[in-house]
Amino acid sequence: MHLGQEEPVPDNERAGWAKGFLTSLTKWNESYISHLELDRRIKIAVLDTGFDTEDAALRTAIPEEHRHTRTKSFVEGENVHDKRGHGTHVAKLVSTIAPEATLYAAKISEGDEFDPKRIVDAINWAITKRVDIVTMSWGLRSFDHDIDHAIRQATSRGVIFFASASNSGANAPRSFPSFTPNVIAIHATDGMGNRWGGNPTQQPHGPNFSTLGTMIQSIWKSKKIYLSGTSFATPIAAGLAANLLAAIISLGMKPGLEDCLDHRVVDKAFSTSGMISIFRSMSEVRDGYDYVHPEVKWWKGHFKSQDAIDRHICKMVSDAILEPTSI
Repeated sequence: MHLGQEEPVPDNERAGWAKGFLTSLTKWNESYISHLELDRRIKIAVLDTGFDTEDAALRTAIPEEHRHTRTKSFVEGENVHDKRGHGTHVAKLVSTIAPEATLYAAKISEGDEFDPKRIVDAINWAITKRVDIVTMSWGLRSFDHDIDHAIRQATSRGVIFFASASNSGANAPRSFPSFTPNVIAIHATDGMGNRWGGNPTQQPHGPNFSTLGTMIQSIWKSKKIYLSGTSFATPIAAGLAANLLAAIISLGMKPGLEDCLDHRVVDKAFSTSGMISIFRSMSEVRDGYDYVHPEVKWWKGHFKSQDAIDRHICKMVSDAILEPTSI
């Protein structure tokens, strides 16, 4: 089992890069995504150590009146309150990157051990909530048939899974479930796309997606801390995916764009293979990993109108789905 690291003393340069990355992703969302009229909100489930029920940001993301339907503890005798902090940080990153998404939180651990049955039950709960994305910022050393079966059942219904790759560097391979074909594994970089030393060795075949996961500022128990690890890159990737799916739904209903984003493209986007194709189209190979940031590949040049931006997004998504590139 792995979780990310909390670092009380920052690397000031890399902390600045992380802040810049988050600012740019927020501006990208505000400029190109948040103006769209959303037919429905994308639902994201966080499977982790719960969340701080007193955290101001999460009280907004999961209002108290919705807590009984959008949160659940699968730890016997425990409520959803986070004693460790890990799940809180992960949930806050999701809501920061994808503020328009609807957040769900399942507590599957106190942070010391992960019981496969709890995980299976949480995945099945997420299915009943009709979530679009499940993000898992943890990993197990060995394959578990029951968890894998639950994931496959969910993906057959269009749920996209993200999981952290692992934090042991070359001393261990990707952890479960990130090494399975139905899950998108996420590695960590700094805010400039440089690889994090705790990443497992990249795989020779298939994508090795990475995004910001180092020196991310957060707060725990009134103290400022800095987060590093694939655990914290994973919710950023999941949040970006949610924004893209929201845009695809909205643009697919916009007059004049139906031919570009037809049902084939939209249906494929709501799948693991479809999201892999989209991420591939916006990633840049750096240090052997496929660094994901929408501004790297998707935004070359300036657009004179919002309509031009919408058509550009439409074309990039359609090309990614219908003419996928290989990595």
